[in-house]
Amino acid sequence: MVLLTQGLVPPGAAWAASGYPYSMPADLSGVWAAGVLGTVDGGAVTTCNSERAPVSAVGLAPGGTERMRISAPAQGWRALSGCSTNTAVDGQNRYFAPYVDHNTDDVVQIGGFDPTGTRLWHTPVRTSCSSYRYWTQVHSLAIGADGNLYALVYNHDCRSENVRLLSLDRTTGAVRFDRPLSANAAVSQYGYLGSFPLMSPHRTGVTVLDGSSVRHVDHDGTVRPDAAEVVRGYDTVITGFSVNAAGDAFVAVDQLDNQGSSCVRHVQRVDLDGTSRVHGLTNAVGWCTATRGMRATPDGGVVLSTYGRHTDPMITVSASGETSSAFAPVTGAVVQHVTAPQVDLDGNVYVARFLTYTGSGDEHVEVRQTDRRGRLLAVHNTGAQPTVARDTIGTPHHGEGLALTQDAVLLVTCVQPEHCNLGRMNNGPTPPLTLWRLPFKGASIDYPRGDLLGQSGRGTGPLRHVALGDSFSSGEAVKPYTAPSDANGCHRSALAYAELVDQDRTLDFTTDFRACSGATTATVQVPANGEPAQLSALGDDTRLVTLTIGGNDVKFSDFAKACVSGSCGVDSARYRESKALVDFVLPGLLDDLYAKIALRARDAEVWVLGYPQLIAGDADFTPCRYLGPLDVDIDETDQAGARTLVTALNDTIRDRVGARGTKFHYLDPAPLFEGHELCSTRDWPYFYGPQVPELGSSYHPNAAGQAAYAELVKEQAIRQHLGW
Repeated sequence: MVLLTQGLVPPGAAWAASGYPYSMPADLSGVWAAGVLGTVDGGAVTTCNSERAPVSAVGLAPGGTERMRISAPAQGWRALSGCSTNTAVDGQNRYFAPYVDHNTDDVVQIGGFDPTGTRLWHTPVRTSCSSYRYWTQVHSLAIGADGNLYALVYNHDCRSENVRLLSLDRTTGAVRFDRPLSANAAVSQYGYLGSFPLMSPHRTGVTVLDGSSVRHVDHDGTVRPDAAEVVRGYDTVITGFSVNAAGDAFVAVDQLDNQGSSCVRHVQRVDLDGTSRVHGLTNAVGWCTATRGMRATPDGGVVLSTYGRHTDPMITVSASGETSSAFAPVTGAVVQHVTAPQVDLDGNVYVARFLTYTGSGDEHVEVRQTDRRGRLLAVHNTGAQPTVARDTIGTPHHGEGLALTQDAVLLVTCVQPEHCNLGRMNNGPTPPLTLWRLPFKGASIDYPRGDLLGQSGRGTGPLRHVALGDSFSSGEAVKPYTAPSDANGCHRSALAYAELVDQDRTLDFTTDFRACSGATTATVQVPANGEPAQLSALGDDTRLVTLTIGGNDVKFSDFAKACVSGSCGVDSARYRESKALVDFVLPGLLDDLYAKIALRARDAEVWVLGYPQLIAGDADFTPCRYLGPLDVDIDETDQAGARTLVTALNDTIRDRVGARGTKFHYLDPAPLFEGHELCSTRDWPYFYGPQVPELGSSYHPNAAGQAAYAELVKEQAIRQHLGW
């Protein structure tokens, strides 16, 4: 762990690369919101929404020099709108924002600006009943993965068609499509209309929180019919919305009972296919909390900053829905306020906290960086400052005054609290707003925006391995099983290859073990055995995926049982059924599954493990008998059927893996298992024989077989291919 503590120079100093504050222009009179966005080259753009501000937007280079300044009133415009929920910056530092144009009868426009602030184009924003600025609001503006602009337009005066999704060509401003959404979006469901974006892009389109429904819209404007209703109840308020790069949406819901006395705070997840479920209870960590801000994480979970009766904790909800508190108390200080979090492309989490020290009464602003496990990586503390308004660090009313850029965190603060309530108009003196650039090694532009702009993470922290698949991966028959898999039938063994890889301290990997006995190509994609879908563990921070899959799709377990209780030769009915499934059904199932893995784990190397031969080859084979409740003979007929079917199964898997391209690899287990099959004359077997009464556990790798699988993964997939 690296702990960095740095006192920063007073506002007004130059912003140097080492991390100093930038004082915003003094003519930001009457400002009531300030937001900041990081740029891909390490700079920043800050936007100030004001009825009177002569300077509306400033762009800064990585070194702090001013490279863009937009003055809305000088152009006959008013209120270059809002903060970073409805402004956008592309990879070429072009800036996009809505504003009101007095030159065109107060029509709301969306404008595109070059890196110096020169307007390139402008497009009027109209709804079906009004274009007047007081009734029309561009609530969310973002750049999609296809490079086009997407805007969510809300009109306060229309009740028949008041929410529309607009897409513009970001180069010319031409309208690509204009889609009506909800017929009557109940804005009262949201804790605060401007507190979080209601639209977020992902790799294949955009997702919109439309009233109480989550809707997915493709890049061509097609609105998918599988909208999911958010969980509703008495006094339900939606207080957060975030979408990951794969298109999975998360909604924070605060709900009181009918007496208004006990609270239920939960996160609801809506996958791209429309599947909806409660994903985690955020008050399960011991107190009743309400959401201040929420961000999706690359591993398929979310992180929330919350406030409750006693403190301001950070809460993480994992990809599987497990909830934990990441709140770290500060010795000798009281945490007065926590901003909405930000997440980088590696899954590291950043949050600013306002602290009051109990002895001296000094007030500090602290920014913390933690990894996805909640471990503290670095912290910056401003040291004692002139009175910093507790409610104005990071402009919490909009949640966007904390931003990320390359190797740095950007933070807006305000001194002199009597003039610094950024959430309402004020007529007092100019508030001294300050933009801080705090160096954090390994930080990257925020997720998922950076992903959609084609950026990559910095590779900080342990790499993430997700182990998927069926019983050959779960460790079926190798007892004891870990909870809860011992009760739900997934039968994950503490000695399975995934666990052995995770225990190797020479590898800087964390393993998410999801394999489940009995899994098929279909069941890994949906919740099963009381657990989330195995694929839900995949995310943009996944570096390595391993799996065995396909055996249950071809009824290999039934085939193995036939070998125990009857015959499994090439002339048997069981063999013919399984062989037909291998030849005619399995290829398409594998193609579909591999495509979905590639979509969810874009940067991962995927290693598909083959199935080892269970029975020795001709050179080492001798007929053998397993004594027990059933006396089982394995003869040449069984040997030929079993080896032929396993060969055909592996050939199909190898062929479909090869068709996926360079990110997918086939791992052949034969070299490590040869000579260790059942009925071999060479060495002790790596398999269990017939298991009675648990016939389903028959013919699975034993502890030595799982160790062989682990060595195969570590040596070929990790050390040789990934260079560890």
